[in-house]
Amino acid sequence: MQRPYSFRGQSGQAYVFTAQEAHGDWLRTPGIAFFAAPDGYGWRVIRMCSLRGREDDVQPLWALHDAERYGGDTVLLFEEADPVRRANILADLEAGLSPLWPTQASEVVEAPALALAA
Repeated sequence: MQRPYSFRGQSGQAYVFTAQEAHGDWLRTPGIAFFAAPDGYGWRVIRMCSLRGREDDVQPLWALHDAERYGGDTVLLFEEADPVRRANILADLEAGLSPLWPTQASEVVEAPALALAA
């Protein structure tokens, strides 16, 4: 299941991802993971996250479980060991794509505060 898929960031740079088994050993690889669902034109990216390459890192597993609720049961992996480069690539891809769940805290929409009657 190692078929390559190319995604372009806002900069126009193409990044090649490979499909992985959802419950495989992709957590051990430092890089970027997309959790996606097949779409009429390719892939619908549900969620993206940075991978530190640590098997005990549960954040990507929670991201996968969240994405699975929306049909995102495919893991697409881009390998990158440098954490600074990985963060820059993730920001470029997120700006160029429109994931269902943004990873940037500034893009997360918070619920409006409720007005309380005195």
